[in-house]
Amino acid sequence: AARDAEIAALQEALDARQALLTQQDRDLEILASQTRQIEADLATLGASADTLEKEYKVKRDTLKMLPNAAEHIVQLQQICAQSARNLMELGQEWETHRKPLIDQLRAHKDETTARKERCKGMIDEMKRCRSEMQQMAHEVR
Repeated sequence: AARDAEIAALQEALDARQALLTQQDRDLEILASQTRQIEADLATLGASADTLEKEYKVKRDTLKMLPNAAEHIVQLQQICAQSARNLMELGQEWETHRKPLIDQLRAHKDETTARKERCKGMIDEMKRCRSEMQQMAHEVR
Protein backbone atom coordinates (compact mmCIF):
# COMPACT_ATOMS: atom_id res chain seq x y z
CA ALA A 1 0.00 0.00 0.00
CA ALA A 2 2.85 2.37 0.82
CA ARG A 3 4.56 1.44 -2.42
CA ASP A 4 1.35 2.08 -4.39
CA ALA A 5 1.00 5.45 -2.70
CA GLU A 6 4.62 6.29 -3.55
CA ILE A 7 4.13 5.18 -7.18
CA ALA A 8 0.96 7.27 -7.40
CA ALA A 9 2.79 10.29 -5.96
CA LEU A 10 5.68 9.85 -8.40
CA GLN A 11 3.23 9.41 -11.30
CA GLU A 12 1.48 12.59 -10.22
CA ALA A 13 4.81 14.46 -10.09
CA LEU A 14 5.75 13.07 -13.53
CA ASP A 15 2.40 14.15 -14.99
CA ALA A 16 2.82 17.63 -13.49
CA ARG A 17 6.31 17.98 -14.97
CA GLN A 18 5.12 16.74 -18.35
CA ALA A 19 2.29 19.27 -18.29
CA LEU A 20 4.76 21.99 -17.35
CA LEU A 21 7.09 20.90 -20.18
CA THR A 22 4.21 20.90 -22.68
CA GLN A 23 3.17 24.38 -21.57
CA GLN A 24 6.76 25.63 -21.88
CA ASP A 25 6.97 24.18 -25.42
CA ARG A 26 3.79 26.04 -26.36
CA ASP A 27 5.15 29.24 -24.83
CA LEU A 28 8.40 28.79 -26.76
CA GLU A 29 6.50 28.37 -30.05
CA ILE A 30 4.45 31.49 -29.30
CA LEU A 31 7.61 33.47 -28.53
CA ALA A 32 9.27 32.24 -31.75
CA SER A 33 6.21 33.28 -33.74
CA GLN A 34 6.17 36.68 -32.07
CA THR A 35 9.89 37.08 -32.78
CA ARG A 36 9.38 36.32 -36.48
CA GLN A 37 6.51 38.82 -36.61
CA ILE A 38 8.60 41.51 -34.90
CA GLU A 39 11.50 40.85 -37.30
CA ALA A 40 9.13 41.23 -40.28
CA ASP A 41 7.74 44.46 -38.80
CA LEU A 42 11.27 45.72 -38.23
CA ALA A 43 12.21 45.04 -41.86
CA THR A 44 9.10 46.91 -43.02
CA LEU A 45 9.90 49.84 -40.74
CA GLY A 46 13.50 49.85 -42.00
CA ALA A 47 12.33 50.10 -45.61
CA SER A 48 9.90 52.83 -44.64
CA ALA A 49 12.65 54.71 -42.81
CA ASP A 50 14.90 54.50 -45.89
CA THR A 51 12.13 55.91 -48.08
CA LEU A 52 11.43 58.73 -45.64
CA GLU A 53 15.14 59.51 -45.35
CA LYS A 54 15.45 59.81 -49.15
CA GLU A 55 12.41 62.12 -49.24
CA TYR A 56 13.93 64.21 -46.45
CA LYS A 57 17.25 64.56 -48.29
CA VAL A 58 15.51 65.65 -51.51
CA LYS A 59 13.43 68.24 -49.66
CA ARG A 60 16.45 69.44 -47.65
CA ASP A 61 18.51 69.86 -50.81
CA THR A 62 15.60 71.63 -52.50
CA LEU A 63 15.29 74.07 -49.60
CA LYS A 64 19.05 74.72 -49.72
CA MET A 65 18.68 75.75 -53.36
CA LEU A 66 15.95 78.32 -52.77
CA PRO A 67 18.17 81.30 -51.85
CA ASN A 68 20.06 81.08 -55.18
CA ALA A 69 17.16 79.84 -57.30
CA ALA A 70 18.22 81.59 -60.53
CA GLU A 71 21.75 80.21 -60.33
CA HIS A 72 20.48 76.70 -59.57
CA ILE A 73 17.96 76.87 -62.42
CA VAL A 74 20.83 77.58 -64.81
CA GLN A 75 22.79 74.66 -63.34
CA LEU A 76 19.78 72.36 -63.67
CA GLN A 77 19.30 73.46 -67.28
CA GLN A 78 22.95 72.66 -67.97
CA ILE A 79 22.55 69.25 -66.33
CA CYS A 80 19.42 68.59 -68.41
CA ALA A 81 21.22 69.64 -71.61
CA GLN A 82 24.14 67.35 -70.78
CA SER A 83 21.74 64.49 -70.06
CA ALA A 84 20.04 65.08 -73.40
CA ARG A 85 23.43 65.00 -75.18
CA ASN A 86 24.35 61.79 -73.35
CA LEU A 87 21.02 60.29 -74.33
CA MET A 88 21.59 61.20 -77.98
CA GLU A 89 25.07 59.65 -77.87
CA LEU A 90 23.65 56.49 -76.32
CA GLY A 91 20.98 56.40 -79.02
CA GLN A 92 23.63 56.64 -81.73
CA GLU A 93 25.73 53.97 -80.04
CA TRP A 94 22.68 51.73 -79.78
CA GLU A 95 22.00 52.18 -83.50
CA THR A 96 25.54 51.04 -84.29
CA HIS A 97 24.85 47.86 -82.31
CA ARG A 98 21.29 47.44 -83.53
CA LYS A 99 21.87 47.81 -87.27
CA PRO A 100 24.08 44.71 -87.70
CA LEU A 101 21.64 42.70 -85.61
CA ILE A 102 18.70 43.82 -87.74
CA ASP A 103 20.64 43.07 -90.92
CA GLN A 104 21.49 39.63 -89.59
CA LEU A 105 17.86 39.02 -88.64
CA ARG A 106 16.65 40.11 -92.09
CA ALA A 107 19.22 37.88 -93.80
CA HIS A 108 18.09 34.96 -91.68
CA LYS A 109 14.44 35.64 -92.52
CA ASP A 110 15.26 35.94 -96.23
CA GLU A 111 17.21 32.70 -96.07
CA THR A 112 14.31 30.95 -94.35
CA THR A 113 11.83 32.33 -96.87
CA ALA A 114 14.04 31.21 -99.78
CA ARG A 115 14.40 27.74 -98.27
CA LYS A 116 10.64 27.47 -97.84
CA GLU A 117 10.11 28.52 -101.45
CA ARG A 118 12.65 25.92 -102.64
CA CYS A 119 10.89 23.25 -100.57
CA LYS A 120 7.55 24.32 -101.96
CA GLY A 121 8.94 24.08 -105.50
CA MET A 122 10.35 20.62 -104.76
CA ILE A 123 7.00 19.47 -103.41
CA ASP A 124 5.24 20.78 -106.50
CA GLU A 125 7.79 19.00 -108.71
CA MET A 126 7.33 15.76 -106.73
CA LYS A 127 3.56 16.04 -107.16
CA ARG A 128 3.99 16.63 -110.89
CA CYS A 129 6.38 13.66 -111.21
CA ARG A 130 4.04 11.45 -109.24
CA SER A 131 1.16 12.47 -111.47
CA GLU A 132 3.27 11.70 -114.55
CA MET A 133 4.27 8.33 -113.09
CA GLN A 134 0.63 7.46 -112.44
CA GLN A 135 -0.29 8.56 -115.96
CA MET A 136 2.55 6.47 -117.46
CA ALA A 137 1.58 3.49 -115.34
CA HIS A 138 -2.00 3.88 -116.54
CA GLU A 139 -0.85 4.04 -120.19
CA VAL A 140 1.32 0.92 -119.76
CA ARG A 141 -1.68 -1.13 -118.57
